[in-house]
Amino acid sequence: MTAESRKRDLYLGIGFLLFSIGVWIASFSIKHLVVARIGSAFVPQLAATLLAILSIVLILQSILQAPGGSSKAEKTTEQETEAASKRKKRVRLTFLLILFYLIFLEPIGFLLTTALYLFFQFWVLARRKPNLPLYGIIAVSTSVIIYYLFVKVFVLFLPAGLLG
Repeated sequence: MTAESRKRDLYLGIGFLLFSIGVWIASFSIKHLVVARIGSAFVPQLAATLLAILSIVLILQSILQAPGGSSKAEKTTEQETEAASKRKKRVRLTFLLILFYLIFLEPIGFLLTTALYLFFQFWVLARRKPNLPLYGIIAVSTSVIIYYLFVKVFVLFLPAGLLG
């Protein structure tokens, strides 16, 4: 890890930690709209907590990482450029997938949209040959489990869309 990337990770970690603290504080101003076991502020507080934990991990990694490097052999600049290009492409595709997810969540519904998003996100992030059947199984089962938890356990409704 270069000194520049360590510095960038440190600043990103601090920024996301501050952001998560802001979300946590702001979540207390969310009004309870329905009587439920878990209030409307639960998900923002959970997300803020997870983001804070990951931010702290990133901060600690950037501080504890030895300066100057990795134990692997140095890559050539051409290989580094190719790897950076692949990462940038993955980031662009991820943002595009998130945009499609937000656009189609209401009309198509949570179950189908989430399953499709997860499937394609797994595919985009795959570094080896994609295992499409496994991605499909994980995407569908994760969507069903999350939907069940929110609707049956938390008594919070998610967009039904086409299945509604």
